[in-house]
Amino acid sequence: MISSSSLSIWQWSCRGIRVNAPELLNFIFNVSPDASPDIICFQETFLTDNHKFSLKGYNIVRRDRDSRGGGIATCIRSNISFSVRNISDEYESLILEISISRGPLVIVNYYNPSVPIPDNIFSPWLSKSPRIIVCGDFNAHHRLWGCSSNDKRGRDVLNIIDSHNLVVLNNGCGTHLNNDGTKSSIDLTLVSPTLAPNC
Repeated sequence: MISSSSLSIWQWSCRGIRVNAPELLNFIFNVSPDASPDIICFQETFLTDNHKFSLKGYNIVRRDRDSRGGGIATCIRSNISFSVRNISDEYESLILEISISRGPLVIVNYYNPSVPIPDNIFSPWLSKSPRIIVCGDFNAHHRLWGCSSNDKRGRDVLNIIDSHNLVVLNNGCGTHLNNDGTKSSIDLTLVSPTLAPNC
């Protein structure tokens, strides 16, 4: 069983995992093999059921799209035991539970394709899981996490954060490079308050 203090989780909205992942994978396996993550949450994989994707040393849970774009995948190191709690048909989200030394940890991988975010999207899990990490490309702008302005989706996410007493781990740095060369912070990591001091 892995220790929660040593658990390493990465997330990346990769905009096409087959095209853009080789650079990241080279870094993981060749440049910094001792620092390779235990879990990777990919958004915008652009995979369909017909596409094969594997990652040596990891189990992969996917939620593909039938149409172009979107899709998510969560890669879990093969020595970590986990269970799939939910693969949503309505939203692009995967919810896994992993076993660590301090008890179960719920990991949510989420992609929002620029649509409204309902207040109750994660409520069943947020209300009953005292240890939860939400990684995702929310496509939501708010000054709280470093955007230059607020939008409706940003206010929706802020309501979820406030309602469930979540902590935003983002430090204000841009996470997405826009076409005009500016950066925005639309990829978020939210955690329950019991986890925040160790992140």
